[in-house]
Amino acid sequence: MEFMNGRVLWDPSMADSSKEEALGVYSSMKNTLAKLHSGDPSK
Repeated sequence: MEFMNGRVLWDPSMADSSKEEALGVYSSMKNTLAKLHSGDPSK
């Protein structure tokens, strides 16, 4: 695994973000986790 440039969201409530931005972030996170868990770890 490598480090990637990007934004670190320390506050999970995303109080400083719009509802649309928060929805996009959490939707992307959900999709990424689903992809990670659908893979075969032995490959």
